[in-house]
Amino acid sequence: MRLIRTALCVAFALCPSILFAQSFTGTITGTLKDVSGASIPGASITVTNQQTSRQDTVVTDVEGRYTSLPLPPGEYRVEAGLQGFRRAARTVTVQINSTVVIDFTSKSATSPTKSKSGPTPRCSRRAAARSASWSTTAASSSCR
Repeated sequence: MRLIRTALCVAFALCPSILFAQSFTGTITGTLKDVSGASIPGASITVTNQQTSRQDTVVTDVEGRYTSLPLPPGEYRVEAGLQGFRRAARTVTVQINSTVVIDFTSKSATSPTKSKSGPTPRCSRRAAARSASWSTTAASSSCR
């Protein structure tokens, strides 16, 4: 029995991390997909500590998944991007012994954007008169 106690004391003295197995970091993990739900492999995920401005970059795997390196607690900006896609970003808080999940959905950079359309604005006689003083074609085209 005494030999076992001595062996344990030596093990704990040589490896104090065994006594303190608790982690003092957290991680950020998630996926990057396009609007159709297809994964986006090879995209850069940049994690920036808001207090220190330290940046770490990881790359999404074939299934669009990523996991950050162990991070100390704090506020982080997570930015995802790949050429041909719009960049996406979020700000999160990482706590001790936690995993924050951030899933991104990115649109193609060439996808059409919706434009707002509405009624054509009306023109007042005063604005038409001002236009007429500059040019006769401007007056005829500015108010119809």
